Amino acid sequence: MTTLEQELINRFAQLDLETKQRLLAQVETEDDDDFELLMQEMDEFRDGLLVKYGAGHFMSVVDMMREVREEHENDLMDCC
Repeated sequence: MTTLEQELINRFAQLDLETKQRLLAQVETEDDDDFELLMQEMDEFRDGLLVKYGAGHFMSVVDMMREVREEHENDLMDCC
């Protein structure tokens, strides 16, 4: 633990209950906001790929699993 972390813990311990609760609620809200921003960026990135390459270039998870299974089966057949 760094000196700064220890100092924050010590100061937090000195706060009254209401202030502690308010600070914790603020930290939780910031995490939620960061997550929402990340999800929005991911949606925009995905939409950009769909516009650039079209939906036909993407495989469903089921199709990917089938292809991996087929490649694995082909590898097994070739090795023996």
